[in-house]
Amino acid sequence: EFFTKEDELQTASNMFCGKAIVNSQGHRQAAITGIEFVAWEQVGRWELSGKMDCRGCLRGVFDGVIMITREGACDFTVSGHQVFTVVMADISDDEGAVRPNYQIIGWQDLSGL
Repeated sequence: EFFTKEDELQTASNMFCGKAIVNSQGHRQAAITGIEFVAWEQVGRWELSGKMDCRGCLRGVFDGVIMITREGACDFTVSGHQVFTVVMADISDDEGAVRPNYQIIGWQDLSGL
């Protein structure tokens, strides 16, 4: 509700570009060099997302621990419930065969609530 789609895309690009950046407040932010899903368990079942603009999207809640390492800075951990929204997407393999799969289109961190 605070970021536009463009803000979110720029933030994600900055986070995962592999280089340190200077944030909007003028502070240097260390590059993220690794993300590890240490523990991961689904809570409940996949369900339709319920959003009018996301037909066919599924929503799943997971309890997990994600460790994020940063170059030359303190690492941090996200621990708790995470909500993922996915949509069906066809994937082509090396031989050109198409198989159904899912693409993550949304992630909501509930661990701080």
